Amino acid sequence: LRGDVLADPAAGFPPANMGMAFCYDSDRGVCVMHGGDRFNDDFFNNQVWEYNGTQWIRRPNAPDSRRYHTLDYHQAIRRGVRYGGYPEVNRTYYYDGVVWTTPGHGLDRNYYSQTMVYDAAYHDLILFSGHTKNQKTWANSGTGWIDITGQLTQSPSGRSDYATTYDRARQA
Repeated sequence: LRGDVLADPAAGFPPANMGMAFCYDSDRGVCVMHGGDRFNDDFFNNQVWEYNGTQWIRRPNAPDSRRYHTLDYHQAIRRGVRYGGYPEVNRTYYYDGVVWTTPGHGLDRNYYSQTMVYDAAYHDLILFSGHTKNQKTWANSGTGWIDITGQLTQSPSGRSDYATTYDRARQA
């Protein structure tokens, strides 16, 4: 995906960034990339790019600049869901491929370096709070976040710079 190349957006692919969020929109068949910064120079961006398998396409900007946030596709509501990041904002955004909207619900506090994955068995997005001393696990059915930490028999310790994926065979 040419992340090693510094490029002007007019060049046809995104500039090199770190701390951006990335997901696959299975209904539209595109990868969506949002935000990030130019290697810790505190120039955050709100750019949105989509990759359709052959080319990068610049989309309208998101409402705010962000890094170390999370973005995943919620198949049940057919929207990308973006949460958290830096600078600190406890806000959820939904992206339909054209417009970013915020339903007004967040979590108990802002998180950054968190991760999120869609659980196809339960039709929820699952978010693990990540780089914090207060690890929590949240579920989003499309109408808001619910803290499910107390329902879990075990939970990982805090971490950052990690990823999650859904295992369809084991539904986990």
